[in-house]
Amino acid sequence: MPKTKNALAMTVVAAITGFLATTAFSQVGGVGGFGGGTPEERQKAMEAYYVQSAKAMKEPLGATEEEWKVLEPKIVEFVKMRGEFYTTMVTMTLVTKTDYKLPSESTPDDKKSEALKKTEILRKILLNKDAKPEDIKAALAAFREARDKAKKDLDKAKKNVCDLLTVRHEAILVLSGQLD
Repeated sequence: MPKTKNALAMTVVAAITGFLATTAFSQVGGVGGFGGGTPEERQKAMEAYYVQSAKAMKEPLGATEEEWKVLEPKIVEFVKMRGEFYTTMVTMTLVTKTDYKLPSESTPDDKKSEALKKTEILRKILLNKDAKPEDIKAALAAFREARDKAKKDLDKAKKNVCDLLTVRHEAILVLSGQLD
């Protein structure tokens, strides 16, 4: 029983840490919150964050080294896609304030998903008080299409992870908020 409580406590700590890091990341203007530097350095910091977020799940899952070799790449991919997907959901402050940057704005364009690119385009149009309704409508349609595709890709990545998990692993990740 103590081992189960310890695993649950570690899972909760990992989930809270991930939430706090994501919140801090969003509020400080993106990957610059990971120490500033060049866009490439910030991108590397984000990649390291995704790997660390995945590694934080190893102990609560009780995965062996052999299991982890199979699980880790799929979990890292899922964590990254989940982060990118939820980055497209911008707070009202970021939509309306010109002095705030989206978290993705400091990411090199070749590293951005289509959903992130469409998020930025729509936001830029919305920041223009004189934007034409047809421009907003077109950008909104493009954003929705890209977001829907990103959601499908995220669901596929989640399925790839779940296909490798035991029922116990899946329950731990659901309970910790990593999976729904």
